[in-house]
Amino acid sequence: MKIGNHLYVAGGGDKLNDSSCKASTEKLDLQKCEDWVGVSDMAERRTHFSSAVFKGFNLISYISEFLERSCTLLIILFIAGCMVVTGGYNGKYLTSCEKYCPNWNEWQPVKPMIHDRAHHAMACLNGE
Repeated sequence: MKIGNHLYVAGGGDKLNDSSCKASTEKLDLQKCEDWVGVSDMAERRTHFSSAVFKGFNLISYISEFLERSCTLLIILFIAGCMVVTGGYNGKYLTSCEKYCPNWNEWQPVKPMIHDRAHHAMACLNGE
């Protein structure tokens, strides 16, 4: 994910062993393009998660999914200039969500999703 002049990479793991996934996060300064630098780790190890960057204020992100009764899940996020990760897998499927704020170099919890999920999509609506 790109935030400002930095490219961020979080989590992931060995494709042969998903339970060895990582919580680490690294960034690359796109102006210098020298070395990747470690930043604050996520609270939870995860792979096969979804992430998006929210640049504006009072953004609404709609994540639609057919549930058992064909409902639509609406998630409202009020996060500015942060990277958000949702769900994933670390030996079990996750409901947890976190946001990374580069200004503070910290991950903060976001209210968990109702259902655990991995291999899902997330998008930002009018996030510029």
